[in-house]
Amino acid sequence: MERVNEPLLGGDSRTRNNPILNSVMLGCAMFFILFFSIATPDTLSSDVEGIFIYLVYVVAILGAPLLITRIREKLSMLISLVIFFITFLIFVYASSADLVSVIISPFALELLWISVGSFIFYISDKSNIGLNFGIFFSVYQLLQGLFLLTLNHVQINNNTGFIIMFVIFFIVGVLLILFLGNPSRIRGDGLGSDLVDELVSPFKVMFDKKFLFIIPSIVFIGFSSEFGITGVANVDQYVYVGTNLVVSSLTPLIVGFLFDRLKKMFVVIILLIMGILAIITSHIFVYDSDEDQNHTSYYYVAAVTYTILKCGLTVFIYALVGYLYQKKPLPSNAAIQFVFVTGLVLAYIFTYFISSFYVGFYVLTALLVIACILLLYLTKKHDL
Repeated sequence: MERVNEPLLGGDSRTRNNPILNSVMLGCAMFFILFFSIATPDTLSSDVEGIFIYLVYVVAILGAPLLITRIREKLSMLISLVIFFITFLIFVYASSADLVSVIISPFALELLWISVGSFIFYISDKSNIGLNFGIFFSVYQLLQGLFLLTLNHVQINNNTGFIIMFVIFFIVGVLLILFLGNPSRIRGDGLGSDLVDELVSPFKVMFDKKFLFIIPSIVFIGFSSEFGITGVANVDQYVYVGTNLVVSSLTPLIVGFLFDRLKKMFVVIILLIMGILAIITSHIFVYDSDEDQNHTSYYYVAAVTYTILKCGLTVFIYALVGYLYQKKPLPSNAAIQFVFVTGLVLAYIFTYFISSFYVGFYVLTALLVIACILLLYLTKKHDL
Protein backbone atom coordinates (compact mmCIF):
# COMPACT_ATOMS: atom_id res chain seq x y z
CA MET A 1 0.00 0.00 0.00
CA GLU A 2 1.28 3.47 -0.87
CA ARG A 3 2.47 5.43 2.15
CA VAL A 4 1.91 9.11 2.77
CA ASN A 5 4.95 11.27 1.99
CA GLU A 6 3.83 14.87 1.89
CA PRO A 7 6.34 17.59 0.85
CA LEU A 8 5.91 19.30 4.24
CA LEU A 9 7.12 16.11 5.90
CA GLY A 10 10.17 15.88 3.65
CA GLY A 11 13.75 15.73 4.68
CA ASP A 12 15.57 13.55 2.21
CA SER A 13 18.85 15.46 2.37
CA ARG A 14 21.87 13.74 3.90
CA THR A 15 22.06 16.25 6.74
CA ARG A 16 18.39 15.92 7.63
CA ASN A 17 18.78 12.13 7.79
CA ASN A 18 21.78 12.18 10.11
CA PRO A 19 20.93 9.60 12.82
CA ILE A 20 22.52 11.55 15.68
CA LEU A 21 20.73 14.77 14.71
CA ASN A 22 17.42 12.93 14.39
CA SER A 23 17.91 11.20 17.76
CA VAL A 24 18.53 14.57 19.42
CA MET A 25 15.46 16.14 17.80
CA LEU A 26 13.33 13.13 18.70
CA GLY A 27 14.41 13.38 22.34
CA CYS A 28 13.48 17.08 22.37
CA ALA A 29 10.17 16.43 20.60
CA MET A 30 9.30 13.65 23.06
CA PHE A 31 9.74 16.03 25.99
CA PHE A 32 7.53 18.73 24.47
CA ILE A 33 4.87 16.19 23.48
CA LEU A 34 4.74 14.26 26.76
CA PHE A 35 4.60 17.55 28.62
CA PHE A 36 0.92 17.56 27.66
CA SER A 37 0.32 14.23 29.38
CA ILE A 38 0.14 16.03 32.74
CA ALA A 39 -3.32 17.15 31.63
CA THR A 40 -4.48 13.53 31.66
CA PRO A 41 -6.54 12.79 34.78
CA ASP A 42 -5.53 10.02 37.18
CA THR A 43 -7.89 7.29 36.05
CA LEU A 44 -6.63 4.25 37.96
CA SER A 45 -8.72 4.94 41.05
CA SER A 46 -10.51 1.62 41.15
CA ASP A 47 -10.06 -1.93 39.94
CA VAL A 48 -12.82 -1.58 37.32
CA GLU A 49 -11.30 1.57 35.87
CA GLY A 50 -7.87 -0.05 35.90
CA ILE A 51 -9.11 -3.00 33.82
CA PHE A 52 -10.92 -0.62 31.47
CA ILE A 53 -7.80 1.47 30.90
CA TYR A 54 -5.72 -1.65 30.27
CA LEU A 55 -8.19 -2.77 27.58
CA VAL A 56 -8.03 0.70 26.02
CA TYR A 57 -4.23 0.45 25.93
CA VAL A 58 -4.40 -3.00 24.33
CA VAL A 59 -6.69 -1.72 21.59
CA ALA A 60 -4.42 1.30 21.11
CA ILE A 61 -1.31 -0.88 20.84
CA LEU A 62 -2.94 -3.11 18.24
CA GLY A 63 -4.39 -0.19 16.28
CA ALA A 64 -1.38 2.13 16.28
CA PRO A 65 0.78 0.06 13.86
CA LEU A 66 -2.11 -0.12 11.41
CA LEU A 67 -2.21 3.67 11.24
CA ILE A 68 1.56 4.20 11.31
CA THR A 69 2.20 1.86 8.39
CA ARG A 70 -0.18 3.92 6.25
CA ILE A 71 0.76 7.49 7.19
CA ARG A 72 4.35 6.90 8.42
CA GLU A 73 5.99 7.81 11.68
CA LYS A 74 6.29 11.59 11.44
CA LEU A 75 2.64 12.21 10.67
CA SER A 76 1.74 9.74 13.42
CA MET A 77 3.79 11.79 15.89
CA LEU A 78 1.98 14.95 14.78
CA ILE A 79 -1.40 13.28 15.27
CA SER A 80 -0.31 12.15 18.73
CA LEU A 81 0.72 15.71 19.60
CA VAL A 82 -2.63 17.07 18.41
CA ILE A 83 -4.49 14.50 20.51
CA PHE A 84 -2.50 15.47 23.61
CA PHE A 85 -3.25 19.12 22.92
CA ILE A 86 -6.96 18.26 22.71
CA THR A 87 -6.76 16.51 26.09
CA PHE A 88 -5.17 19.66 27.49
CA LEU A 89 -8.03 21.80 26.15
CA ILE A 90 -10.53 19.38 27.68
CA PHE A 91 -8.67 19.59 30.99
CA VAL A 92 -8.83 23.41 30.94
CA TYR A 93 -12.23 24.14 29.42
CA ALA A 94 -14.33 20.97 29.79
CA SER A 95 -13.15 19.01 32.81
CA SER A 96 -16.51 17.25 32.96
CA ALA A 97 -15.55 15.46 29.73
CA ASP A 98 -12.53 13.73 31.27
CA LEU A 99 -13.81 10.39 30.01
CA VAL A 100 -12.92 11.49 26.48
CA SER A 101 -9.32 12.07 27.59
CA VAL A 102 -9.28 8.68 29.28
CA ILE A 103 -10.15 7.02 25.99
CA ILE A 104 -8.01 9.00 23.53
CA SER A 105 -4.88 9.58 25.66
CA PRO A 106 -3.75 5.92 25.61
CA PHE A 107 -4.05 5.90 21.84
CA ALA A 108 -1.98 9.06 21.57
CA LEU A 109 0.66 7.67 23.92
CA GLU A 110 1.00 4.32 22.14
CA LEU A 111 0.93 5.96 18.72
CA LEU A 112 3.78 8.19 19.88
CA TRP A 113 6.02 5.52 21.45
CA ILE A 114 5.57 2.99 18.65
CA SER A 115 6.19 5.57 15.91
CA VAL A 116 9.25 6.98 17.71
CA GLY A 117 10.71 3.53 18.33
CA SER A 118 10.07 2.52 14.74
CA PHE A 119 11.63 5.75 13.47
CA ILE A 120 14.84 5.07 15.44
CA PHE A 121 14.91 1.53 14.00
CA TYR A 122 14.83 3.03 10.50
CA ILE A 123 17.63 5.55 11.08
CA SER A 124 19.85 2.91 12.73
CA ASP A 125 21.79 -0.20 11.89
CA LYS A 126 23.41 -2.80 14.10
CA SER A 127 26.49 -0.61 14.58
CA ASN A 128 24.76 2.47 16.01
CA ILE A 129 21.29 1.51 17.28
CA GLY A 130 22.47 1.57 20.90
CA LEU A 131 23.93 5.06 20.60
CA ASN A 132 20.84 6.39 18.81
CA PHE A 133 18.49 5.13 21.52
CA GLY A 134 20.94 6.34 24.15
CA ILE A 135 20.98 9.87 22.71
CA PHE A 136 17.20 9.89 22.44
CA PHE A 137 16.57 8.89 26.05
CA SER A 138 19.44 11.04 27.32
CA VAL A 139 18.08 14.22 25.73
CA TYR A 140 14.55 13.45 26.92
CA GLN A 141 15.68 12.81 30.51
CA LEU A 142 17.88 15.92 30.49
CA LEU A 143 15.07 18.24 29.39
CA GLN A 144 12.61 16.63 31.80
CA GLY A 145 15.05 17.00 34.70
CA LEU A 146 15.87 20.62 33.86
CA PHE A 147 12.17 21.39 33.69
CA LEU A 148 11.57 19.87 37.12
CA LEU A 149 14.45 21.87 38.57
CA THR A 150 13.22 25.17 37.13
CA LEU A 151 9.60 24.43 38.01
CA ASN A 152 10.40 25.04 41.68
CA HIS A 153 11.65 28.54 40.90
CA VAL A 154 9.09 29.64 38.30
CA GLN A 155 5.51 30.39 39.25
CA ILE A 156 2.63 30.87 36.82
CA ASN A 157 -0.09 32.68 38.68
CA ASN A 158 -2.82 32.72 36.04
CA ASN A 159 -4.41 30.43 33.47
CA THR A 160 -3.38 32.69 30.59
CA GLY A 161 0.33 32.18 31.28
CA PHE A 162 -0.28 28.46 31.68
CA ILE A 163 -2.07 28.26 28.33
CA ILE A 164 0.60 30.34 26.56
CA MET A 165 3.28 27.95 27.80
CA PHE A 166 1.34 24.98 26.44
CA VAL A 167 0.83 26.67 23.06
CA ILE A 168 4.56 27.41 22.80
CA PHE A 169 5.39 23.79 23.65
CA PHE A 170 2.89 22.64 21.03
CA ILE A 171 4.47 24.80 18.31
CA VAL A 172 8.01 23.72 19.22
CA GLY A 173 6.92 20.05 19.16
CA VAL A 174 5.40 20.45 15.70
CA LEU A 175 8.52 22.15 14.32
CA LEU A 176 10.84 19.50 15.73
CA ILE A 177 8.81 16.72 14.12
CA LEU A 178 8.68 18.52 10.77
CA PHE A 179 12.46 18.96 10.73
CA LEU A 180 13.06 15.23 11.11
CA GLY A 181 14.41 13.44 8.06
CA ASN A 182 12.70 10.77 5.99
CA PRO A 183 14.78 7.61 6.50
CA SER A 184 14.79 4.80 3.97
CA ARG A 185 12.20 2.07 4.56
CA ILE A 186 13.76 -0.46 2.28
CA ARG A 187 13.71 -3.03 5.10
CA GLY A 188 9.91 -2.77 5.37
CA ASP A 189 7.80 -2.33 8.49
CA GLY A 190 7.41 -5.98 9.45
CA LEU A 191 3.62 -6.07 9.28
CA GLY A 192 1.72 -8.66 7.26
CA SER A 193 0.11 -8.27 3.87
CA ASP A 194 -3.48 -8.17 5.09
CA LEU A 195 -5.41 -6.85 8.08
CA VAL A 196 -5.34 -10.11 10.04
CA ASP A 197 -1.57 -10.44 9.65
CA GLU A 198 -1.13 -6.81 10.69
CA LEU A 199 -3.15 -7.37 13.86
CA VAL A 200 -1.37 -10.55 14.93
CA SER A 201 2.16 -9.48 13.94
CA PRO A 202 2.98 -8.01 17.41
CA PHE A 203 1.99 -11.33 19.01
CA LYS A 204 4.19 -13.24 16.54
CA VAL A 205 7.14 -11.17 17.74
CA MET A 206 6.09 -11.53 21.37
CA PHE A 207 6.05 -15.33 21.18
CA ASP A 208 9.27 -15.57 19.24
CA LYS A 209 11.87 -17.59 21.21
CA LYS A 210 14.34 -14.72 21.49
CA PHE A 211 11.72 -12.18 22.57
CA LEU A 212 10.44 -14.52 25.29
CA PHE A 213 13.80 -14.13 27.05
CA ILE A 214 13.38 -10.32 26.96
CA ILE A 215 9.82 -10.20 28.36
CA PRO A 216 10.78 -10.31 32.09
CA SER A 217 13.08 -7.30 31.58
CA ILE A 218 10.27 -5.27 30.00
CA VAL A 219 7.87 -6.32 32.77
CA PHE A 220 10.48 -5.17 35.29
CA ILE A 221 10.76 -1.76 33.56
CA GLY A 222 6.97 -1.37 33.60
CA PHE A 223 6.60 -2.58 37.18
CA SER A 224 9.44 -0.36 38.44
CA SER A 225 7.87 2.67 36.77
CA GLU A 226 5.05 2.46 39.32
CA PHE A 227 6.84 0.82 42.22
CA GLY A 228 10.29 1.76 43.56
CA ILE A 229 12.59 -0.06 45.95
CA THR A 230 14.37 2.88 47.55
CA GLY A 231 11.63 4.03 49.91
CA VAL A 232 11.36 7.66 51.01
CA ALA A 233 13.98 9.69 52.87
CA ASN A 234 14.09 13.15 54.37
CA VAL A 235 16.74 14.56 52.02
CA ASP A 236 17.34 17.84 50.21
CA GLN A 237 14.99 17.58 47.24
CA TYR A 238 17.02 20.05 45.18
CA VAL A 239 20.13 17.91 45.61
CA TYR A 240 18.17 14.73 44.95
CA VAL A 241 16.56 16.04 41.73
CA GLY A 242 19.88 17.46 40.56
CA THR A 243 21.68 14.18 41.19
CA ASN A 244 18.92 12.25 39.47
CA LEU A 245 19.12 14.66 36.51
CA VAL A 246 22.83 14.01 35.99
CA VAL A 247 22.55 10.24 36.42
CA SER A 248 19.41 9.76 34.31
CA SER A 249 20.74 11.88 31.43
CA LEU A 250 24.26 10.38 31.34
CA THR A 251 23.33 6.72 31.85
CA PRO A 252 21.41 6.23 28.56
CA LEU A 253 24.28 7.77 26.60
CA ILE A 254 26.90 5.58 28.26
CA VAL A 255 24.87 2.37 28.03
CA GLY A 256 23.98 3.06 24.39
CA PHE A 257 27.65 3.62 23.56
CA LEU A 258 28.69 0.42 25.36
CA PHE A 259 25.92 -1.55 23.64
CA ASP A 260 27.49 -0.81 20.25
CA ARG A 261 31.08 -1.38 21.41
CA LEU A 262 31.04 -4.32 23.83
CA LYS A 263 29.61 -7.80 23.93
CA LYS A 264 26.00 -7.41 25.02
CA MET A 265 26.62 -9.87 27.89
CA PHE A 266 29.11 -7.48 29.50
CA VAL A 267 26.57 -4.65 29.47
CA VAL A 268 24.04 -6.94 31.19
CA ILE A 269 26.64 -7.79 33.84
CA ILE A 270 27.26 -4.08 34.49
CA LEU A 271 23.51 -3.46 34.88
CA LEU A 272 23.19 -6.50 37.14
CA ILE A 273 25.94 -5.13 39.40
CA MET A 274 24.06 -1.81 39.61
CA GLY A 275 20.91 -3.73 40.49
CA ILE A 276 22.64 -5.70 43.23
CA LEU A 277 24.06 -2.50 44.73
CA ALA A 278 20.61 -0.89 44.59
CA ILE A 279 19.00 -3.88 46.31
CA ILE A 280 21.62 -4.15 49.08
CA THR A 281 21.75 -0.43 49.92
CA SER A 282 17.98 -0.09 49.65
CA HIS A 283 17.51 -3.06 51.95
CA ILE A 284 19.85 -1.46 54.51
CA PHE A 285 18.02 1.86 54.18
CA VAL A 286 14.53 0.38 54.51
CA TYR A 287 15.33 -1.80 57.52
CA ASP A 288 17.51 0.77 59.29
CA SER A 289 15.32 3.45 60.88
CA ASP A 290 18.16 5.58 62.27
CA GLU A 291 18.16 9.03 60.67
CA ASP A 292 21.94 9.53 60.65
CA GLN A 293 24.41 10.49 57.94
CA ASN A 294 25.17 6.91 57.00
CA HIS A 295 21.46 6.21 56.65
CA THR A 296 21.08 9.08 54.18
CA SER A 297 24.18 7.94 52.29
CA TYR A 298 22.62 4.52 51.76
CA TYR A 299 19.56 6.22 50.32
CA TYR A 300 21.60 8.22 47.80
CA VAL A 301 23.59 5.14 46.75
CA ALA A 302 20.37 3.15 46.34
CA ALA A 303 18.68 5.95 44.39
CA VAL A 304 21.64 6.48 42.04
CA THR A 305 22.26 2.80 41.31
CA TYR A 306 18.52 2.15 40.87
CA THR A 307 18.28 5.04 38.41
CA ILE A 308 21.28 3.68 36.49
CA LEU A 309 19.62 0.28 36.40
CA LYS A 310 16.25 1.52 35.14
CA CYS A 311 17.58 4.01 32.57
CA GLY A 312 20.31 1.66 31.40
CA LEU A 313 18.03 -1.35 31.11
CA THR A 314 15.46 0.66 29.14
CA VAL A 315 18.05 1.70 26.54
CA PHE A 316 19.51 -1.80 26.44
CA ILE A 317 16.12 -3.46 25.82
CA TYR A 318 15.08 -1.05 23.05
CA ALA A 319 18.49 -1.39 21.39
CA LEU A 320 18.48 -5.18 21.78
CA VAL A 321 15.01 -5.54 20.25
CA GLY A 322 16.10 -3.25 17.41
CA TYR A 323 19.26 -5.33 16.96
CA LEU A 324 17.29 -8.58 16.77
CA TYR A 325 14.17 -7.37 14.94
CA GLN A 326 15.44 -4.59 12.71
CA LYS A 327 13.24 -5.77 9.84
CA LYS A 328 10.14 -5.70 12.05
CA PRO A 329 10.09 -2.17 13.52
CA LEU A 330 6.35 -1.76 13.99
CA PRO A 331 5.36 -5.15 15.44
CA SER A 332 8.44 -5.32 17.70
CA ASN A 333 7.80 -1.85 19.15
CA ALA A 334 4.14 -2.74 19.62
CA ALA A 335 5.23 -5.91 21.43
CA ILE A 336 7.46 -3.85 23.74
CA GLN A 337 4.58 -1.54 24.58
CA PHE A 338 2.18 -4.43 25.17
CA VAL A 339 4.51 -6.07 27.71
CA PHE A 340 5.44 -2.71 29.27
CA VAL A 341 1.80 -1.77 29.85
CA THR A 342 1.21 -5.24 31.30
CA GLY A 343 4.02 -4.53 33.78
CA LEU A 344 2.41 -1.23 34.70
CA VAL A 345 -0.93 -2.91 35.29
CA LEU A 346 0.66 -5.63 37.41
CA ALA A 347 2.28 -2.92 39.55
CA TYR A 348 -1.07 -1.16 39.87
CA ILE A 349 -2.87 -4.38 40.83
CA PHE A 350 -0.14 -5.20 43.34
CA THR A 351 -0.26 -1.73 44.91
CA TYR A 352 -4.06 -1.63 44.98
CA PHE A 353 -4.70 -5.09 46.44
CA ILE A 354 -1.57 -5.85 48.46
CA SER A 355 -0.07 -2.42 49.21
CA SER A 356 2.92 -3.86 51.05
CA PHE A 357 6.23 -2.19 50.33
CA TYR A 358 8.25 -5.12 51.65
CA VAL A 359 6.47 -7.71 49.52
CA GLY A 360 6.81 -5.43 46.50
CA PHE A 361 10.51 -5.01 47.26
CA TYR A 362 11.06 -8.76 47.01
CA VAL A 363 8.82 -9.13 43.95
CA LEU A 364 10.81 -6.47 42.11
CA THR A 365 14.08 -8.05 43.25
CA ALA A 366 12.94 -11.44 41.94
CA LEU A 367 11.91 -9.87 38.64
CA LEU A 368 15.32 -8.25 38.29
CA VAL A 369 17.20 -11.49 38.97
CA ILE A 370 15.06 -13.46 36.50
CA ALA A 371 15.38 -10.73 33.85
CA CYS A 372 19.17 -10.53 34.09
CA ILE A 373 19.65 -14.32 34.10
CA LEU A 374 17.55 -14.67 30.94
CA LEU A 375 19.34 -11.76 29.25
CA LEU A 376 22.71 -13.32 30.08
CA TYR A 377 21.54 -16.63 28.63
CA LEU A 378 20.17 -14.99 25.47
CA THR A 379 23.25 -12.87 24.78
CA LYS A 380 25.64 -15.76 25.41
CA LYS A 381 23.68 -18.36 23.46
CA HIS A 382 23.40 -16.17 20.36
CA ASP A 383 26.88 -14.65 20.78
CA LEU A 384 25.54 -11.08 20.81
